[in-house]
Amino acid sequence: MSNQRHFDLVSEREVRQAREHVAAEIAPLLRELIMRAEEVLGKDEQKARALRSKVRVIISHKATEELAKVDAQAQTLAEEKDAALGQTASQMEYDAQVQELEKLRKQRAQLMEHVNMLEKQGKAVL
Repeated sequence: MSNQRHFDLVSEREVRQAREHVAAEIAPLLRELIMRAEEVLGKDEQKARALRSKVRVIISHKATEELAKVDAQAQTLAEEKDAALGQTASQMEYDAQVQELEKLRKQRAQLMEHVNMLEKQGKAVL
């Protein structure tokens, strides 16, 4: 078998014409594809905007719920603190009353001793 190389010579003008012909055929198809792609991208952008808005609403709602929970917890803690302070105040009042009672008992004991001493002096004088 023989192997032959065969070359066709084409002029530069023919190459340019073929290129222009292909470009003329492809250009409308490319424009149409670009327009379709832009439409799809526009729709995708609209969907993305809608989803972002939905997420913002959901996040806002959840944030509001969390703030309400935190407020409720803060209110509960404030009430517990007030109750504890009330108990502490009551305890302090009780302790003050106990101290006052002890003071009065000591004064009574001293007065009793003083009365006993005066009675002894009175008997001694008689």
